[in-house]
Amino acid sequence: MNPSNLDVMIEHPLLDPVTFELVVNRNLSASWYKQVPDLELSSRLGSIRLALDQLDYVFLMRLLNENMGEGGGGKAEAISGGETAAVDREGSAAIGGPAVHTAIMFTFSMESFVVSLHPGGYNEVCQKKIAKP
Repeated sequence: MNPSNLDVMIEHPLLDPVTFELVVNRNLSASWYKQVPDLELSSRLGSIRLALDQLDYVFLMRLLNENMGEGGGGKAEAISGGETAAVDREGSAAIGGPAVHTAIMFTFSMESFVVSLHPGGYNEVCQKKIAKP
């Protein structure tokens, strides 16, 4: 690659455009109405599609391996000393336990995650995309 000639030879998007739906519900009576969370965030992702060739796949796996290995240095310690209570799906505590209140609730769902691997490299991917109507 010549630094004086910085033209893009080929452009290939790795990730197809993604759309999502985000719903935010606030409890405007949070000071006295505790049956619902103070803030509820729910998100629904459609299909996420990646198109990778061999070099991209190797790079991505190496990056994920390094990132996963970063937090493995210490041992997890058990936290003790607190009183626990059994909580059912509605958020009410079992008899004898302290009252439990949910401040923030997150719900995320994804329809599908598709990875297309192209061993021929970018040229093969681009030819398939051009041939598609």
